[in-house]
Amino acid sequence: MALYDRQNELPIPPKGAEKRNTVCQYCNVGCGYEVYTWPVGTVGGTAPSDNAFGVDLSVPQNPLQGLVYTESMHSVVTNRDGRRYHVVIVPTKDSAINLNGDHSSRGGSNAQTLFSESRGTQERLKYPLLRVGDDFQAITWDEALTLLGRVIKGVYDTYGSDQLTAKATDHGGANGGFGNIYAMGRLFFTGLGMEYVAMHNRPAYNSEVWGSRDRGVHELHYTAEDARVCDTLVLWGANSYETASVFYTEHMQPNFQGATQPDKREVFDEGEPIDPMRLVVVDPRRTSTLTIMEAIDPDRTLHLRPNLGTDYVLANAVARVIWERGWQDQATIDNRTDLTTFEDYQEKSLQLGKPLDQLLGEAEEITGVPRAQIEQAAEWIAAPKEGGFCNRRSLTSTKRDDLELQELRHHRRPGSDGDVGGQYRATRYRVRTARGSPGELCTPPVPRQPPTP
Repeated sequence: MALYDRQNELPIPPKGAEKRNTVCQYCNVGCGYEVYTWPVGTVGGTAPSDNAFGVDLSVPQNPLQGLVYTESMHSVVTNRDGRRYHVVIVPTKDSAINLNGDHSSRGGSNAQTLFSESRGTQERLKYPLLRVGDDFQAITWDEALTLLGRVIKGVYDTYGSDQLTAKATDHGGANGGFGNIYAMGRLFFTGLGMEYVAMHNRPAYNSEVWGSRDRGVHELHYTAEDARVCDTLVLWGANSYETASVFYTEHMQPNFQGATQPDKREVFDEGEPIDPMRLVVVDPRRTSTLTIMEAIDPDRTLHLRPNLGTDYVLANAVARVIWERGWQDQATIDNRTDLTTFEDYQEKSLQLGKPLDQLLGEAEEITGVPRAQIEQAAEWIAAPKEGGFCNRRSLTSTKRDDLELQELRHHRRPGSDGDVGGQYRATRYRVRTARGSPGELCTPPVPRQPPTP
């Protein structure tokens, strides 16, 4: 059964249709969309001057380049004024994320989630419900807000903020990001001083990759631009082709194919080598994210397949190789980390008291990843390029256990306030970049001396 009826034609937004900009509600890529609304009973024409798109609809659109408008992007809703309105949600062409109006199959169905009595959305609640005995009773919003406010204030005044807790939706916003839930975060954390807030898909207000965040590598620390200009892309447990489709096809894959060299020339230093990116995938599975790139060039893909639950051992081993080769960004470590805890990291994670050969042997046995692949991953991630230029890389790590990723050399964009080794204050795809500062050359590798017995 189809989720929506197939149609021979779709209503065209007239020139005077109301237009708004929005962001896709699904994955964390953040593709841009345009929303057109107008009363049922009026339609636009096919001439560019007669429709809100400003496009000639009398001729077929160019494949992959023209206007995208399908049945799933149209809906009819009843507004609060009692009138019925057409709503069309189409991908925009001026977004830095979904370039040229690209979209995923998820984003293409945004309009189908709008409330309508004629489809499954009819199950949504229209009014607040108050439990009275064994039944629910509909009440007004004013009554609901008054009751909720009095209960919260009563608990707060009597017992303090520690007796308040919340389970709330969040996608990077309640702590200072997206505007639609920013107010909620300010209420919980600032207004009420709550310490116990759980996000929609987690047991607490914690990271999905808490181990990497503890090491200063926030899961949302990169920009879409990074995927277009990085030399090495590390996808640690991330199946981006299937879960962040547009990010993969519009940014990662073009870089791998060498199609983003003009972007690189704008940000790379004079004389810096410009090559298509290399890809490191850390995942026990062979996913489409990997196989698509392998089909293009297997020599620039590296697949590490750790045994389940051994990611942190693998990350520590890669880090130790980087340390032994002298490829870490020592200036960043010295200036932007807590050196007391970093000493702990050297002892317990890098295990500097243990010979490198022994550590890599143990890592290979535990993780199942060959030593040669561990060393190759470290080289692709951190080794300086020809001419001493820093290797520019971007890291995506999702839904994996304790990843100790302090080893990755993250260089701040000039003027950024990111705290490498501490906490990033991140807003999706607009905060940190993993690339060297202009004019900065990597320090020549300094081999580490074996520890004194």
